[in-house]
Amino acid sequence: MLACGGGSSTSSGNGGAVTPPVVVTPPVVGAEAPYIASWKTACEGDDAKANSASGAHLNSNQILVGTSSAANTILFTVTRKIYAATDTACSGSVLSTMIYPVSITFDGTAVIAGQTVDKVTTITGAFTSLVSGGVTMTGASLGSSAATINNVFYPSGYFAAYPSAKELLRATATQLFSDDGSGTATTYPTGMDPVAIATKI
Repeated sequence: MLACGGGSSTSSGNGGAVTPPVVVTPPVVGAEAPYIASWKTACEGDDAKANSASGAHLNSNQILVGTSSAANTILFTVTRKIYAATDTACSGSVLSTMIYPVSITFDGTAVIAGQTVDKVTTITGAFTSLVSGGVTMTGASLGSSAATINNVFYPSGYFAAYPSAKELLRATATQLFSDDGSGTATTYPTGMDPVAIATKI
């Protein structure tokens, strides 16, 4: 969920599957509460490239700000920042900044490897804005075709919305965990990624 890597995919896809879910229950009252916070992902390789389709992959990190206006739902406003290919710590100049929404509905819980996790349905919206140098673009102007903007190449579909997906999430006091990427639009994943995708800030 919400890992870096380009596009707006919400599954991290890292780590192997572990024990399948058991003990399925309805959503816990106030399930959204642990997620109402600000989170930051690690610096990772992004699908965006330097200058052209044949350029080096750039790096990115993301800030996730979780808010809720209704029980068992949460909205993450995600800000992704792109950095140079050599900036593997995402500590230098920002090449571009983009924003997109991820809405989440809590469907229930499951127990995987002895830990209770939240079963959720996620809908990832299209990117709503991009700022890169002196260039500012919003909404439909970003489109879904491949584009080079201020020397950053974005592949086809980078800014597009993603369809509804079934995922698993777990929030601790300091870290956010997602599933192993084995789910589909209609079936929940069978395992969790053991590595946190984000840290509370």
